[in-house]
Amino acid sequence: PPAEMAAFDWLRSNSPLDAVVIENNNYHLAPVLACRHGFHSDSGIINVLGYDKQKMDLMAGIKDRVFSDLPVPGDMIEYLRRMNREIFILLLEEDLRAKPSLSAKFESDTDRFKLVFSNEKARLFKVL
Repeated sequence: PPAEMAAFDWLRSNSPLDAVVIENNNYHLAPVLACRHGFHSDSGIINVLGYDKQKMDLMAGIKDRVFSDLPVPGDMIEYLRRMNREIFILLLEEDLRAKPSLSAKFESDTDRFKLVFSNEKARLFKVL
């Protein structure tokens, strides 16, 4: 949908090429639609490419926590900061519909997240 595409357009225009996007879907849209790195791939890709299992489990845990109702712990935020890249969290309509409180979780934590894009179908938060 065009409203969701606007979030990917924003990423292409306003983030560095090595930015990383945490998204909660199996389609891994950010690498294709915004030409930015995805945070975590599905297990099939991980197994084929032979990525380190411990690292991939940690990244899966971070992604799961980001898209849960629970706050993101400080050690997970520190891990993201140590990546030395701009990190974005993309909430699409399906995420907002499934967990209406998800956006507020990030909006209320202004020391760690900044809302950089918002429309009726998508929201983008930058990890500070």
